[in-house]
Amino acid sequence: MKPRQLPQPRLSRWMDLGERVETLQQEALAAEAQVARLRTLLSSRTTDKTVEETNAAAASFDSVYADAQVKRSRADAQGRLSLSIKKWIEALPGNTKLIIQHVSLDGHDLARVRVELAKLRDELRTLQGNPPASSDIGKRIDDLVADWAHAARPMVRGFAAGQAFDVRWPMAPDANRQNGNGFNIGEGNGLLLFAAMFPAELSELIFRAIHAAQPLSVLEHGERVNAVTTRIHELSYIEAALVERHGGDHSVDASPWCILGVRLPADEGDAAVEVRDDVALRHESAPSA
Repeated sequence: MKPRQLPQPRLSRWMDLGERVETLQQEALAAEAQVARLRTLLSSRTTDKTVEETNAAAASFDSVYADAQVKRSRADAQGRLSLSIKKWIEALPGNTKLIIQHVSLDGHDLARVRVELAKLRDELRTLQGNPPASSDIGKRIDDLVADWAHAARPMVRGFAAGQAFDVRWPMAPDANRQNGNGFNIGEGNGLLLFAAMFPAELSELIFRAIHAAQPLSVLEHGERVNAVTTRIHELSYIEAALVERHGGDHSVDASPWCILGVRLPADEGDAAVEVRDDVALRHESAPSA
């Protein structure tokens, strides 16, 4: 699909974004030229500059440099965003009929919307970084503790009559019983000994740690992920519309279709693949009909 095939209002939005990027690039270049001018002035050894000019350049350099850095960062970020949107559009089949997504902006403030979006994205990252425990987690814990208990066995020598009795304890699960490396007299690995003496208590301790990291069941986790991604999706449309209304930079975390204010029809066909791929990268759900 070509950008010119976008619905007319969204084609205008796409072109406005391109013009915005161009403006930001020009502002960044101008700011960088100012930094270069000050550097030249400060490093020049000519006598045609006054003390006042040199002092003024030195006093203003840090702020001018910082401003140039900010402008370059904004220009590059919006440029990358514009390119990602272009790639998304061009990856859609040529016969895709995008639908304009209308949103109500009543009662919405851009700053508050972005605060909520940031919290939701943080929660989604936490959810995805802590998937629910597998259905066989109890057995997996017990098997691990059993392995530790087995590894806790001391290495004993000299237990026959007349021999010097020798007991050495493993310092780690991989202590070598063939050559004795990793075994010590009078000292052993506390975790292994705990597993051998109190396996049920250790299994329960591990299980409680898992529950603390992810207290949700598979069903609850899936429902929460869906709820969070749906809300992110809704707010991303609103955020983009507010930027269009009041100006400013689009969020680099927003999906292309949200920034354009479009969605795919119910019969998405191959276009849905592109959406799902993008979602996997951005941790957001694809538009639905």
